Amino acid sequence: MANTVIRKSYLNIRDEIVAGGAITPGHLLARNGSGNVVVHGTADGAAEALFAIEDAYSGKGIDDAYAANDTVMCWKATPGDRVNAIAGAAIAVGAFVTSAGDGRVQTAGTPASGSIVGVALTAAAAADDRITIEIV
Repeated sequence: MANTVIRKSYLNIRDEIVAGGAITPGHLLARNGSGNVVVHGTADGAAEALFAIEDAYSGKGIDDAYAANDTVMCWKATPGDRVNAIAGAAIAVGAFVTSAGDGRVQTAGTPASGSIVGVALTAAAAADDRITIEIV
């Protein structure tokens, strides 16, 4: 697996947003009421395809987490983009994925409208494996 979160990006929409808690590159994010980003916290809940990426400008990689109040490098993925996300459980190739409720992704259970983030292009054998998903 590549040592970067962004696997393919057509529009390259990026932003720097303050962290509202601990975040690891590859986490699915949500914006809180303070305008900060936090890990997406609702399993199978509606989500925008906003991911934390590594802070390559500071020489950090995908295993270097952000702490609360750090400036997080964020990427807004669009349909067709590919992301190196973190699995919340085992996921098969071809499975639709949603938020696992903790920043990771999971096989879609009973998703809310607008909650499917992507489709798995690689498999995850267990939680915390990194997988490539294509945004839908």
